[in-house]
Amino acid sequence: MGIMLDEKWRKAQKTHHCSSCGATINRGEKYHWEKYADSLGLYEVKSCKGCDEAYFDVAEYVDDWQVVEDEGITFDDYERWATDADYEDTPAKKAWRQRAGVVRYEES
Repeated sequence: MGIMLDEKWRKAQKTHHCSSCGATINRGEKYHWEKYADSLGLYEVKSCKGCDEAYFDVAEYVDDWQVVEDEGITFDDYERWATDADYEDTPAKKAWRQRAGVVRYEES
């Protein structure tokens, strides 16, 4: 992930999609916005409230060696965190799966 230049909470003036779960952020909803710069240029990351609140849980779950260099925490990291049957299921994980349209398979 690049160098963070700015970040803040915004109120959506148009429809966006969460970078972490893909859910629609509708006009009028608050979302967390971050602006980065890297060797390829400038880019933005937009996160819905639920994904922003779950970020530190996901980061704790994902070991440093699992994080893809220069990408930070990705959709795939959130998905592994929310669907790993070896760890306790939580309301935050259930909410993420619902937003992302992902299923957790329990071992029988």
